[in-house]
Amino acid sequence: LGQNALLTLSVGLRNFWYIHYFSLAYLRIGVVFFLLLTLYSIYSVVVKIKHKKSSYFLFRKNALATYFLLVIMALFNWDIIIAKYNFSHAKTAFIHFDFLADLSPNALPYLIKTKEELRIIDQNQQDEFPFRKQYITSDEYAETIEKKKNRFINQWSEYNWLEWNYAGHRSYQNLMHNTD
Repeated sequence: LGQNALLTLSVGLRNFWYIHYFSLAYLRIGVVFFLLLTLYSIYSVVVKIKHKKSSYFLFRKNALATYFLLVIMALFNWDIIIAKYNFSHAKTAFIHFDFLADLSPNALPYLIKTKEELRIIDQNQQDEFPFRKQYITSDEYAETIEKKKNRFINQWSEYNWLEWNYAGHRSYQNLMHNTD
């Protein structure tokens, strides 16, 4: 069990450095939550052995922990968190414009950057990440985001009350406020 805990911490450390150099993504966030659940599961096995608990105890505790973790994960708008984090770490981490351009429209207010901001990001990343030539450029990113923004604004105005959601409404309000 100790070796498994050590291995879990080792994977967590590698994931931390991967996030540090290559920014946030869904699966990297998922790995963090999976590792937390793994550590809890190891702890529950230790408790089961030490206090001579049943297998039902182990199943119940781990199922409850899994449910609790899933509820916690659902409370956050990960697209907005990813967009904010990735752009705030643009000086030290790789910015994957292709991935960011595919985030949901809820993150649009945080994905829109000026040509000057994108030029600075390009300059910072040009020497540090020579492989980035295989991804879209900052100009292509800006064009993609502008199209996505216009499409979202046009579609939002046509939505009926059944299609309404708070995250989309907030994004629409932010976009309309910034375009005035």
